[in-house]
Amino acid sequence: MTALLFILAVACPQHAAPAKRTAAHDGVSLTFDEALAREVKAETAPAAPLEGADEKPDGVYPEHVAFTLVELKGAPADSFNEPVIRVCPVAAYLKAFSVSPAYVRDARRTLEELRGLIRRRPVALKGNVPALPFADGTEVFHARVKYLRFSGGAGVAFLTQAQQDDELLNSQHVSYSFRGLTDDGRFYVTADLPVGSQSLAATRDTPSHEGYSLLNRPGDRREARRYAAYVERVRLKLERLSPEQFSPGLNLYDDLLSSLEIRK
Repeated sequence: MTALLFILAVACPQHAAPAKRTAAHDGVSLTFDEALAREVKAETAPAAPLEGADEKPDGVYPEHVAFTLVELKGAPADSFNEPVIRVCPVAAYLKAFSVSPAYVRDARRTLEELRGLIRRRPVALKGNVPALPFADGTEVFHARVKYLRFSGGAGVAFLTQAQQDDELLNSQHVSYSFRGLTDDGRFYVTADLPVGSQSLAATRDTPSHEGYSLLNRPGDRREARRYAAYVERVRLKLERLSPEQFSPGLNLYDDLLSSLEIRK
């Protein structure tokens, strides 16, 4: 009997679970599952300060630690979202806006609003989630809102689509987004990661989705109501899916952000 069990064990080997690996750089680390990405590249990203007070402030960053997910598995290949997690020192971020005292005040207020949101933990998010760099579009919906703790900090994760003009909700544009702060307020964490779902239109150029087609009627109130109803219909479908029905699975992203450690 023992020999038979041995033969069966050899003939039917168990598949090893995907390995966990750690990426670290300059006092910051995170752990990722190989089911999510082949590797994570950790590096120092250069500063991109505001050069003039009259410039758009939507691309401003301080020097910071960036983690890039390499060969992200299952994500839409043509996503507009970069698979990058950024850990930014708050003091340096405010200094990056220093040519404009007004933007410094706005940035400080934005981070205070984010801290308040994380503390209150509302189930439903209204308007754009407070974020830096300053948004250059409107978050047209929020779904799968989840508050995550990481070592020494916390943040909010959610699905959204940030846009300047009406679009179908699509896998190229929808992101798994995260905004977080360390408890001591010294570091800000941000990410807008690629994610797809069969409940979304495949691309931005898909002609119709869920029985709705975009009409070029700016200012048309009836059309605005139709679009809002379409967005809510898709949002509710996303809420009903399991985490595994997204690509990548949302739990892989949740675990990734929750593993963050900042020792600086």
